Amino acid sequence: MKVSTSEEFKIKGKVRIIVRDAKMGKILQIVEKSNIIVGGGKNLIASLVNGESANIPNYCAVGSGTTTPSVSDTTLEGEIGRLAVTQRSRANNVITYSTFFGSGDCNGTWNKVGLFNAQSGGTLFSEALISPSIAKDTTKTVTIDYSVTFG
Repeated sequence: MKVSTSEEFKIKGKVRIIVRDAKMGKILQIVEKSNIIVGGGKNLIASLVNGESANIPNYCAVGSGTTTPSVSDTTLEGEIGRLAVTQRSRANNVITYSTFFGSGDCNGTWNKVGLFNAQSGGTLFSEALISPSIAKDTTKTVTIDYSVTFG
C-alpha cells in the first residue's frame, strides 16, 4: 500500500497603501496589491528558522522604477528612500509590517515598494509594483501595511 502525503507551504504577500492629506488626515488614495517574496526573502526566512540570522525585515523602501518585480530581484529599482517599520504584529500565520511616511519623507513618484532587513543595502525580502503611481509630496502622509501570510 502506497501512502501519499502532500502539503504545500506557501508564502503570500499583500500590500495596502493609504495616502492621506497631511493637514486634515482625509484619505486621498488607497492602493492594494499583491507582492512577491523574492529569492533573497525566501533564503532569509530559511536562515531565520534555522537560527542563522536575526535580521528580520524591518525597513520599508519606496522607489520610482516601473519594471515588473521578479523573484531574482535583489534591489528596489529607483529606490527613493526607506524608513524603519513603525509597527509589526502577528495574528496566527499572518505578519503585518506597518510603516508611516510623514510629509517630509521620501517625496517623489512612487511606483514600487519593498521590505528589507537593513537600513541600507541588506536583503530585499519582498516587493510590489504600485499602480496607479503615488505622487508623494509634502502635502501627504502615507501608511504602508505589508501583510505576509505563511500557509
